Order: sequence, then C-alpha cells, then structure tokens
Amino acid sequence: MQYTIGKVLDAATLDLQRRCPTGARNEAEILVGHVLGIRRADLYAGIDEPVAATQVARLDQMVAARCSGRPLQYITGVQGFRGLTLKVGPGVLVPRPETEMLVQRCLEILEGSDGPLVLDIGTGSGAIALSLATERPDCRVRATEISEDAFRWAGTNLRESGLTNVELHFGDLFSPLPRLEKGKFDLVVSNPPYLSQDVWMNAPAEVREHEPQLALLAGDEGMRTCVKIIDEGAGWLASGGHLVMETAGLEQWENLSMWFGKQFEDVRITDDLAGRPRFVEGRKP
Repeated sequence: MQYTIGKVLDAATLDLQRRCPTGARNEAEILVGHVLGIRRADLYAGIDEPVAATQVARLDQMVAARCSGRPLQYITGVQGFRGLTLKVGPGVLVPRPETEMLVQRCLEILEGSDGPLVLDIGTGSGAIALSLATERPDCRVRATEISEDAFRWAGTNLRESGLTNVELHFGDLFSPLPRLEKGKFDLVVSNPPYLSQDVWMNAPAEVREHEPQLALLAGDEGMRTCVKIIDEGAGWLASGGHLVMETAGLEQWENLSMWFGKQFEDVRITDDLAGRPRFVEGRKP
C-alpha cells in the first residue's frame, strides 16, 4: 500500500475522533507534521507526497498514545508560548494560552522601568520567566521551582534559549533566593497551584492522570499556595513593586482580594480570554 500525506492525515483524524471529536483534524495535522518534520501549513501543499512505512508506524504509536489520554504536548515534546518553543513532558505543567495574558500584563506593568528585577515563583517549564527575559532583554529574571522534574525542564529550556539574564533556583517559593535581594524586586509573578480538591477531582482525566498534581492542587480550597505567596511576596518587593498572580477565577476572588488588601494597594482583577476573572495584582506601598 502506498501511503501519502493525505491518506495518513485522514486515518489519524478518524482514529482521534474517538478521543477528541471536535479537535481531531487539528491534532492529526500537528502529529503528522511532527512526524514528517514539516510545518502544518505545508501539509496540504504536499498532500499526495509519499510517507515512509516507518513514519506511518511512528505516527500510529503517537495517535494511540493520544487516544489513551496522553497530552498532545507530551507526545510531541513541545509547546508554543508567545513565540517560544518550549520543551515539555511528564512532570511539568503544559503552559496554557491564559498564561500568555499574564505575561502581557507583566510587560505592561514594567513599561517605563529601567533594568527591572523580576521574580517568577513556580516557573515550571520556564514559560513566564523566559518570555519576560526575551521580550524585555534588560530584565534580570529570577525563577524558583520546587519540583525536580519541572526544574530539569526549565533548565533545558533556558539552555536552549541562550538567554543570559535568567537565573533558576531550586526550592520552595522564596526560600532558595539570595537574601541580599529581599526587598529589591520590581515585580513578582506566579502561576501557582490553585485548584481546590473538588475542582481537581472533577478535572478532565487527561489532566488528573498525566499532569503533575504538585503544579495544580493547593489544598481543600485551592488557596494554600496563593496565600503563602501573598504573605511573603511583599517582603521581597521594593516599594512600588507589583505582585501579579494567575488564579482559578471567580470562586477565589473574595478571599484573594482580602489577602491582597492586607499588604497591597491598587488591587486589580483582569479577565482571561474567556472573559472570566483570572489575574489578580497589587502594588506594594
């Protein structure tokens, strides 16, 4: 049998419809493009081009993994984020589009600053830290991570980026940072664990069974890590510095606003791509 790009695309789409009927074609294009090493935009230009049997076998394995619930990004090993191509895999949270908005808000806050010192708490793959360091090359960025697996992924992404204005620190929240930098940060940003136990138990199986619980679950109410960051964050910020966080949304706003109000001024809430309140920030007096 002669395999062509068109035929393997159709076959992969049909198999994937069992798992993701609304996004099957999109995911088939990603997987076929990944196996063939060509851009998705070029697939249809070569729709009748032959595909080797070894490539078909590799594609079949990837489609089977996706149908079993493995995240697409873990299969391809990459995730795009604000123009970056990040390496991801088991043990690290896959960066979401909403977090790109968090980075955008940080850039807006930093406008007009000169050589700001920025801290990313719980960096995961390094998405936030590397984006800020890339888009504001005058930034000096520190990033912390408690998960050994995630720390390795962040280290890989940092090395491949070639950036020299980012430092990674292994440890919990603020604990691994040099004490001499306390009170000197212009911005602290975090996409911390914020899912409650109930939300976690009702999350899609793909998330619960594959992505790291450490990066998602934060106690019965989902507030444990957020509160720690708020309580400690003010001490690491310079006067006028900002704390910006991504959270679960509406169900946490009342409590989060109360905690922010204890140490910060100009507390602000920003919506995500779906129009849901997602980001909270405050300024240290």
